[in-house]
This record gives sequence, structure tokens and C-alpha cells, in this order.
Amino acid sequence: MRPTNLQETFSALSTPRINAYKVFFGSTLCDDQIFGCYQWNEALSHSMFKLISLIEIIMRNRMHSALSVRYFNQQKKVVENFKDRQWTKSASATIGHQSSCNWYNSEINNSFILNKKGLNNIHSVTHHGRNGRPLAGSRSPSADDVVSSLTFGFWSSLVEKCPDIDWPNTLSQIYPNHRVSKSNQWNSNIEQTKLSYRLELIRNFRNRVAHHEPIWKLGNLLSEQPPMSNGQLNTHGSRTILDSSPSTPKQSIRRLRSIYSRHTELLRWMSQEIYDDYNNSSLHKQILWLCSEDGLEAHLNRATEDFPSLKTAKFKRELSSIIKTKKSAYLFKNGRNLLAVHHIA
Repeated sequence: MRPTNLQETFSALSTPRINAYKVFFGSTLCDDQIFGCYQWNEALSHSMFKLISLIEIIMRNRMHSALSVRYFNQQKKVVENFKDRQWTKSASATIGHQSSCNWYNSEINNSFILNKKGLNNIHSVTHHGRNGRPLAGSRSPSADDVVSSLTFGFWSSLVEKCPDIDWPNTLSQIYPNHRVSKSNQWNSNIEQTKLSYRLELIRNFRNRVAHHEPIWKLGNLLSEQPPMSNGQLNTHGSRTILDSSPSTPKQSIRRLRSIYSRHTELLRWMSQEIYDDYNNSSLHKQILWLCSEDGLEAHLNRATEDFPSLKTAKFKRELSSIIKTKKSAYLFKNGRNLLAVHHIA
């Protein structure tokens, strides 16, 4: 869509936001081309969010299932009033079945396996918001209800924030294709930290997309190898910088490709079959094209080119020619452009 009044659109999107595009992509570009760069960012963000959503759903379900199996027979407790400064706990039954239960209420050595922030996320679903007491009867949510309400931020930070969970015996069930799962070394806090770094990268990227930030605007790429001191994990050390913040469109595209490969690798760690299906999908091909200089160039030039709008009969006749010449065209029907054809590979 090309706005009829670009200046009005730029003003609505905010001048500082548009100026950032002008500075990064080139002050010599015309307004139509700058808007093309903006559309490129929007198209890539939209496509990446589809992959992130797939990863989020699969990871949430795998974590919930593995933790349910591990803690199904564990003692459960509930907080009687989460608004009290000092929490009072009472015994609770296991709710659900072995592959989907209230594992989040489990205790080990009289302590919850979740930290207080994690439990507060649970309480926002399981307790009254006004009086702080557990929901009862038909209002009491099932384990599936609780799990589906938790954010990606909750799941992606769980390994890092809740070390009391039995990760050595559950991570191999969540990420069966990870090399550490095959060697049964998840008891290493170094390997757990590496995983947390990967999840942090994906969480931060997801937040940029969700908050409509420019995804080409990225900071330093940090190593997933944790800082060490005398052979031990140094939690206060600085991570190695693998690549500095991109300063050109070409560098941003290269970085986005690297980030994309880290997303798909996480998907493969969880399911080889879904990873293979994804690699054969049109979404994968679309992202590879968008995340390329050709993809950016097409959006940059699309704004200044006049693509034909063809009625159905002519569209059918000329489709082969459109594909061969790698041009774009629109199918015009019922007074509007109904379908767009763009070269993506």
C-alpha cells in the first residue's frame, strides 16, 4: 500500500522513527523509497513473528509436559493469600494428569520450585485479584488454562530464574535434539547458561517485533559461551562480542540472517520433524528472500515502480510472462487489487 499523502503518514508514524530510516538507509533516498524500507521492516517483522509464535507454542507445551511428568507425584502446596507479606501455605492435591498437571505448585524441601516472581505469574491466574485467595470450585483454572495464560517471557526465563527446578532431568525431554541432551550433560550450569543466552536473544528479538521497533536496529551480538574465571562460571563477567552493532543495511541483513538461524536451530532442538517441515514451507523461503539484499531492494524500488493491475483473464494469460521477467503485478477484481504477485527467489 502506497499512501496518498506520505507526509501525513510519516507524521502519524512519528518523525523520529522515519528519520532513523533516512539516516540508516540513506539520506539520498526519496520519500517513496524510505517508505519502501519501512514496508520491508514490517514485512520481515510480520513473517518472523509467525516463526516466533510457532517456537513459543512448541516450547511452552514441551516444557509443561516435561515438568508435569517430573513433578506429578511431588507434594503440592498453594499460597492461601498471595497479598500477605508472609505467605501461608496449605497442602493441595495434584490437579490434572501426568502429562498436564499443576507442577508449578510443587515443593522441594519445603520450598517452591518457582521463584516468587514466577509464582506471582501463576497467582494472577489461580487466585482472586482482589482478595488474593485461591479461586475455588468451577472458577478454579485447569493446568492447561494456567499454562496457556503464561507469557513467552515466563517460559524463556525459567531455566535462568528458577534453578531449583530439576533441569538436568527435564531439559533433555524439552530439547531432545540438542547435543547436550545426547550426551546427558544438562547438569552443567555452563550448558544451562548457554541455553538461557539463546532464549534471551530470541525473547529480546520477539519484544522488538511485538513493540513495532525496527528490527534492523540491533546492538552487539554476544557469544553464547559464558564468561569463565579459573575454570568456573563467572556470573559477573562480560560476554565476548562476536559482532558489533550493524551500521549499514548490508550488515543488518547479515545479522538478521544470523539471528534467524538461531531461531530455526532452537526449533530443531525441540523437533526435527517440525524443523524439516518448516524448512520446506513457503514461510521459510519468504523470510530468506526478505532477509536479503534482493528483498530489501525489491521493497525499496516497489514504491517507485508502477505495477500493472490486471483483470482476471489478462492476469491468467500473462502470469507465465510475469514469473519469467520477475516483475510484480496485481489481480484486479471487483474494483480493487485482490492479489499481488511478487518475485521472492
